[in-house]
Amino acid sequence: MDVRGETYHVTYDPAAAIVVFQGVMRLLGVKDYERVKQLMDNIVATAPDSLTLDLRALRFVNSLGMYLLMGFILSMRDKTRSRVTVQGVEGNHWQARAFRDLKRLMPRLNLEWETTG
Repeated sequence: MDVRGETYHVTYDPAAAIVVFQGVMRLLGVKDYERVKQLMDNIVATAPDSLTLDLRALRFVNSLGMYLLMGFILSMRDKTRSRVTVQGVEGNHWQARAFRDLKRLMPRLNLEWETTG
């Protein structure tokens, strides 16, 4: 399952329980937002025991995209058995700030950092 925009790509592999975000995610309107949200809602509906959000190749996300990620984390938090891991790149400043916010929304969220250099 995947969603492609002009500058981003979101792929979900249910067998591996991983969602990979790549590129620059500037969701500019309802059309872009709804396609990604539908994919994320489908994942929540299946309530996987564990899930990884791989954001290492996501270079930028705008506020609408962050809103989408936060809503997804809140939905997964309500699935009491689901364990969620978010992967990012150490030194990516937007990820450091955003991941802190995601962790506040879901304290049991596991954060994994890839070191650069």
